[in-house]
Amino acid sequence: MKTSKKQRRKLPTTELLNELVWEILIRLPVESLLLVKPVSKAWRALISDPSFIQSHLQLSASKWEQKPSLLITPHCLD
Repeated sequence: MKTSKKQRRKLPTTELLNELVWEILIRLPVESLLLVKPVSKAWRALISDPSFIQSHLQLSASKWEQKPSLLITPHCLD
């Protein structure tokens, strides 16, 4: 049984590719997103999507959160 072009486009590999592109783009800095936005209509739509923007902001903010740290230094009493 042959599949049409439309059916081939909706195969799970297309969904997997879209998820992969999402995961890559969401990790880029804003400056890079602006550079790759014109690559394709799909990328432009993805980068402009409100849910993508929200996810990108959340991921970016989590990178800047300060994690508690403890600095231990030797102390000599001479």
